[in-house]
Amino acid sequence: MSDNLKIPWERYAVVIKIVETLENRRRWCGKTMLQKLVYFLQEIAHIPIGYRFLLYYYGPYSKELNNDLYYLEFLNAIKITYSEGSYQISLGEDRDFILKKGGGLLKKYRSQFKKIIDHFHNFDARTLELLATIVYIQKDAERKGEKITKEELLDSVKNIKVKFSEAEIEDKINCLIKERFLEI
Repeated sequence: MSDNLKIPWERYAVVIKIVETLENRRRWCGKTMLQKLVYFLQEIAHIPIGYRFLLYYYGPYSKELNNDLYYLEFLNAIKITYSEGSYQISLGEDRDFILKKGGGLLKKYRSQFKKIIDHFHNFDARTLELLATIVYIQKDAERKGEKITKEELLDSVKNIKVKFSEAEIEDKINCLIKERFLEI
């Protein structure tokens, strides 16, 4: 019976490893940051984590990932606290079992994981929202078989994310292109 049970240990290990990496760098980890980092790992680094992301208010969001966070909290692999309008995610005491059980994906994609975390871990939630939205719109066009120009991407993001200036959006598009995280 247990052979039929599909427990996504590798997904869980990725989440825990992100939290662990950020803690080791003395970097605060909230839900928005975690959502965006997992999104970048999956969509830019092509790590097959398997979450489905949709565009929400703060950019790409996965309901499955959010559910997994609470399950990992239940397993005491992470802790989620809420204070002054934001969530903080930290390591739980029982994380090592999951890291060992699901560590294969992390080992296989170690360099891609490091590259994404190294590049994006210092951005604040607002900037990550913008960066992830840019990537989402470009990837969505790609999935539809459409080629999107830089100008079309800028206009699309500007229409969706009105709180960002055109200069901010263009700057982040250029940064993503320069780092080869975006192909236009």
